[in-house]
Amino acid sequence: MPPVHKGRRRESAALTRLRTVLDNKHLNSADADKQFNWDADVSIDVDVFDVRFFRGNLFVNVETIIGDEFRTADLNQSDYVADLSVSVRLPRGRIVTTSLTSRGTW
Repeated sequence: MPPVHKGRRRESAALTRLRTVLDNKHLNSADADKQFNWDADVSIDVDVFDVRFFRGNLFVNVETIIGDEFRTADLNQSDYVADLSVSVRLPRGRIVTTSLTSRGTW
């Protein structure tokens, strides 16, 4: 929750928080398969709007398995998640609802 400054109350704001993650893992072992060498994971989590008691958030994550069996970088499998949520601030807590979730594989 953003800090509240005494005497001034923020009425509304856009893009108040942004968090990004880029994670690459090398998958290796004695019997490693050339199809599955890397696990790449990219996430973006952003508060799109913040209006007094309401806040809207967008979260997107893409995870891809990369190998080098035929080419230098073969994208073997990818999973994605897109989530749009809205939260309401209460005097003692918060209520959050997810309004749209999309999951898939390609």
